[in-house]
Amino acid sequence: MVNSFDLFNKVSTGIVIINFNYQIVFWNNILERWTGLNHKQIVGKIASEEFEKFRDVTIQIRLESVFNYGTPVILSSQIHKFIIPCSYTGHEIRYQHTVVTSLQDPDIESKYLAIFSIQDVTDLSEKASLYKNIFKEVESQNNDLELAKQKLQNSNLSIQQIVEYSRDAIIIIHDNSIVFCNSSFRNIMNYKLEESYHIEFAKIQNPESPVAIENIIEFLDLLESYDTPLELLDIDKKIIYVEGRFRKIQFDGKPSILGIIRDMTEKIQLLELLYNEDKKSIGSGNLVTMCASCHNIKEDKKDNFNWTKIDDYVKKLTGKSISHGICNTCFEEEYPEYYKRFVDKHKKNRGEGDEKNKKS
Repeated sequence: MVNSFDLFNKVSTGIVIINFNYQIVFWNNILERWTGLNHKQIVGKIASEEFEKFRDVTIQIRLESVFNYGTPVILSSQIHKFIIPCSYTGHEIRYQHTVVTSLQDPDIESKYLAIFSIQDVTDLSEKASLYKNIFKEVESQNNDLELAKQKLQNSNLSIQQIVEYSRDAIIIIHDNSIVFCNSSFRNIMNYKLEESYHIEFAKIQNPESPVAIENIIEFLDLLESYDTPLELLDIDKKIIYVEGRFRKIQFDGKPSILGIIRDMTEKIQLLELLYNEDKKSIGSGNLVTMCASCHNIKEDKKDNFNWTKIDDYVKKLTGKSISHGICNTCFEEEYPEYYKRFVDKHKKNRGEGDEKNKKS
């Protein structure tokens, strides 16, 4: 499996792959150049022991969704700045935009590997220089072209297998028609292999779907990638609710659109069921729903719900207004220094009172 990752040494972004134990299983040439760490030094090490950012609880929680469910994660440079510290001329570190995608762990079927694609966004000129260096490296391999072709074919075969058996549906659209799709897409749409190619994408969309293929193309003229909900029609014209991520690529030398699609039908049906049950319970007066974040109360307003501040809800219910104080437990947890002073003063005052009582 490690050999199939060699293709990542040809890309212009840093690539590191870790398993669910945070063990590093691949470290590409770009990261070697950025960090000065050779892959022989770093592969096999535990990422959370080598790099501080991997000990960040917030990042660990987000990575759990990758390891357990294969859900992609974006670590923006505006929030996290970087995931692996890399030196840069004139700057303390390289600012990084990191996208974490998943790959089935060949050793543990229920787990995924996390592939970190790290893009240097510190300076665009640095990226141009990297492209030139990569081009020179490719040119220098002309003497061993046949061997390189063989390695590339083997890598392509591995990548094709990864794509074919991906949990997410993957399609490629050219001239508004599907020219490639994997088994997950065929399963979602109930298509056989021979039925799934050269279908016009517009014909498998629900006419009431919020976004058409023309809209996706327009957005991709402005954005690097575009995420949108879609409503597709399977072979039996049953509506399938999906989330799609699209971006422009070159496929067979032609400008095309890559689509990664995840079936959300069961989740939406479950949410609708919960919504109806919630509405039924609130209407019967047996349940009060409180927002877990802002603590507002949900009230039934005919066909809609209205969120009311808890202070207003209690006043409406009891006729009494709410004032705010602080209990001893919270006082001690939030303001320990002042709480100690308060307790000491209280004990001192109580002791003086006891002395006066004894004298009297």
